[in-house]
Amino acid sequence: LMAKAVGADVGLTNNGGIRTTLVMAEGATTRNITVGDVYTIAPFGNLIYAYEVTYPELLSILNFAVGSGSGMGLRMSGINAYYGNDGVVTAITLLDGTLVYQNGTWADGYETKTIKVATNEYVATSDTPFKAWNDTAKLYSNTLADNESMIELLTAEGEANGGKLAVDSAAHLIQGAYTGAGALAPETPPATEPETPPATEPETPPATEPEAPLDTPPQTGDVSMILWVAAALFSASGIAVLKRKEEE
Repeated sequence: LMAKAVGADVGLTNNGGIRTTLVMAEGATTRNITVGDVYTIAPFGNLIYAYEVTYPELLSILNFAVGSGSGMGLRMSGINAYYGNDGVVTAITLLDGTLVYQNGTWADGYETKTIKVATNEYVATSDTPFKAWNDTAKLYSNTLADNESMIELLTAEGEANGGKLAVDSAAHLIQGAYTGAGALAPETPPATEPETPPATEPETPPATEPEAPLDTPPQTGDVSMILWVAAALFSASGIAVLKRKEEE
């Protein structure tokens, strides 16, 4: 109703801004709503604050609503938002099912489009994303009282529809993943095969003769050579001795 009063697309309010619940009698399918009921629901006469914001700015509002703003118990109509257990909005859809945003990706240029959002004076002037826009051109209306506007709208709708009022009972802040048509899946880079280095033949070290240990006993041939050398030296020294004796 706040959104309708100021020509907005989306309406948000806090739990505390709804002061009572209208209950139907057991077995009843209809219930009359009186002017007194409206003043019981909205007794404060809060002004309706209306803003024209970009869709990314709307996303910041929705993240506040399901995150730190959940303590306010913000309720919404006019658009659908899906969020996870971490309190982060993962998808936004219009009421006709059009997917606007999913997992960081905007559809059809929605990141530059604008949308009109309405809330009550309490939310608009509290520590919320709205507060930063109150002195900017984004705020386009804040002069209508919520309860008086509701009475006017409900009266006109009832007169136009034989006393019947449309009731939106659907959830619009939805916990869970979006699974509808036209999912904007994040781009996944193509899989690449890991490069395999070229095969190389292992280097074979050059063959070397094993070194004989120092304490290896001489072989048979080695003994013969040693004896021959010793005999030659002995003969040579004997000749040298004989020559010295002759000279004497």
